[in-house]
Amino acid sequence: MLLKVQYNNDTFDMVKPHILEGLISSGQIKRFCRSEGWATPGIDPIRGAEKTYAGDERRRASTEAKSLTFFEPIMESFAEPMYIIGKDFEIQWLNRAARKLLLLEGTPMVRLRCYEHFHGRETPCEGSAHACPIARVRESARPLTLVHEHITPDCEHRLVEIVASPLWNEDGTFRGIVEAMRDIADRDKVEGLFAELQKMAVTDGLTGLYNHRHFQERLYAEFTRSRRIPEPLSLLFVDIDLFKSINDSHGHPAGDEILRGVAGVIRNNVREIDVLARYGGEEFAVILPGTDREGAGKMAERLRRSVAEHAFYIDWKEIKITVSVGAATYPTDAADKEDLILKADQALYRAKRSGRNQSSFWDEM
Repeated sequence: MLLKVQYNNDTFDMVKPHILEGLISSGQIKRFCRSEGWATPGIDPIRGAEKTYAGDERRRASTEAKSLTFFEPIMESFAEPMYIIGKDFEIQWLNRAARKLLLLEGTPMVRLRCYEHFHGRETPCEGSAHACPIARVRESARPLTLVHEHITPDCEHRLVEIVASPLWNEDGTFRGIVEAMRDIADRDKVEGLFAELQKMAVTDGLTGLYNHRHFQERLYAEFTRSRRIPEPLSLLFVDIDLFKSINDSHGHPAGDEILRGVAGVIRNNVREIDVLARYGGEEFAVILPGTDREGAGKMAERLRRSVAEHAFYIDWKEIKITVSVGAATYPTDAADKEDLILKADQALYRAKRSGRNQSSFWDEM
């Protein structure tokens, strides 16, 4: 089927549906990644495959290598870069366009890791802005499309569309991905779309605050920074009291309005450097960089009072809303990120158990 395609400068649009349908990674093409010799410098990923086996494996690989050689000119003819990347992030095969992009024309096969050469990173891609294609494909076990910003060897920043599909070993284990990419021509339009997608990826749709996943990313970053400087870091959990009764009495749309309203009150009372997120349900989280235990206690009380004094309305009728707040501080209360979350959660439980509409630390009586 692939042999019948006439390739030209628009081959990406032709190849993309095949990759998304899994055709590129099906049948014989799967066996591209079977050879452990791919990661060996100087060995051609296809024609050198028979050099890496012994006994029956060598003979079987030799037969397969001969049957697979017709795929090489097809993939080499693509105008867009194509790669096969192992689960260890090592680029195991790349076509002529990819070698040109990475300034590797005329050089022997070398060990390359995708995140080093595409992003100038020392560690694999992570987070919502640059989701790792290998991790995403492995998790979903299906093809996907992503937008990334790549850094070329000549330090040029390029927005690219990536189409990635999983590669499997014959025993069903994950081997890696086959990946095609192209520059996105309409940069201004795509940058706007990319920014919007980035925002959507980290934002809670109801309240407009950061979502739980981004909260975890930011807390990790702030904790790492606080430990390095060093300086204190505090965390608050804010939970709306008796929220279930609001949903039961007035309906979920009214509950949504209260969530948005409380989020707005908290947003108006935190500092610009603070990180506010919807932790889940009717619970919010506030990361307070550079804030010690005393400062955290003051902020917790400030938020509690601000919500209690705010006028909330349902069906034009004012109702009273209160919150309970739990606080914890690094390094006074916790030695690591997970313990900080645990101590703030215990503090919130203590505030709830003590009658609600209170703020508390985990060890307060």
